Amino acid sequence: MVTDVKEHRKKVFLLGAGASQATLGCEHAPTSRGFGKVLLAKFPNWSEHLPFLYEALGYLREQSRVDVSDWILHEAWNGIDENYKLRRVLRNPEPPWPTRIPKERNLYSQYKHPYWDSFWTLAGWELRKALTWVYGIELEAVIRDASLQSKWIFNQVQEQNPGTIVTTNYDLMVEAMIVARNSITKRDFRNAEKANRPCLIKLHGSVDWIFASSWQMGPSQKRNYVEHTKDDRYGRSMTDMEIDLHEDGWERRPLVVPPVKYKDEMMIPRNQPDEVVEALTAQWFRFRDALESAHELWVFGYRFPAEDAYGNRILQEAAWARARGKLRPLRVLIYLREDQLSDNPTVTEDKDVENRLRDQIFFRPGSVDIERRGPIPEV
Repeated sequence: MVTDVKEHRKKVFLLGAGASQATLGCEHAPTSRGFGKVLLAKFPNWSEHLPFLYEALGYLREQSRVDVSDWILHEAWNGIDENYKLRRVLRNPEPPWPTRIPKERNLYSQYKHPYWDSFWTLAGWELRKALTWVYGIELEAVIRDASLQSKWIFNQVQEQNPGTIVTTNYDLMVEAMIVARNSITKRDFRNAEKANRPCLIKLHGSVDWIFASSWQMGPSQKRNYVEHTKDDRYGRSMTDMEIDLHEDGWERRPLVVPPVKYKDEMMIPRNQPDEVVEALTAQWFRFRDALESAHELWVFGYRFPAEDAYGNRILQEAAWARARGKLRPLRVLIYLREDQLSDNPTVTEDKDVENRLRDQIFFRPGSVDIERRGPIPEV
């Protein structure tokens, strides 16, 4: 457990998918590009249990050349998201409806007819299940057996003692390292500060966040809520059976932000339930607030992708606030995966990240000092 956090509030850790992959192994914790391959390796018959997702990938193969045998998570989710949002225009009277649909799931019974809207709704729902299988249920066992205390990133957390740890990942690796739950609500964040432990921020949601929506239409019926899964010291992923429409009239699914180009949760909040917007807004506000006053930002396996326009815009605003406050330059230390680096310093991924930070975010002269530290060790 990290102690004396108040002395290190000015140090922020930011972890991306590359951090989990380097620490837990690419065969267990894939980045977006390795997701389809890992899903197939761990669940060879996944297409039988997720038939709408399988048919959607087949459709996207013709539409945008998605590789069904080795598909990329963000490409698949972008394709599903775009087809759903354009459903009024691209309405197809004959969607690729599966011939065999699992009977043990109540949600399928609510979308019995082969409509274009229903097809993409169920494909997106199944994709969330696939994500929970890989980054939640399966990865939890790996995290428990990974001897995290021997891992390099664990030692960095202990030695550097950051006041804020931020992750774009859905998994619970950081929670296991600091033996504490992430924060969803403002009260959670206040409690973390009172307990003198790191503030753990999940920018894209988490496999232990439940978003529940009521299908009952009573005038006094609560329509939505967000909460943690019920469990021990640092939480657990939602289970496969929990992700469904239940007999009590509540549909429950993991609250995760899809890696799509246009994230409604941030760009068009009126399209999302207030409870979802409130939870995610709290995460990004806390991140921006921490970055505005930080002395150091340690980056592990995150590339600040250009397509994440709204995230980069928030970071840019934090940089401007630092400039207005006349704070000293932010020291940024970048660690990426071994396979993203090479002996040629002009073509390494960390050089691209440095250029992106300087050109698109911290572009004010003297606002940032960037150090490329090399690869993330596996141990």
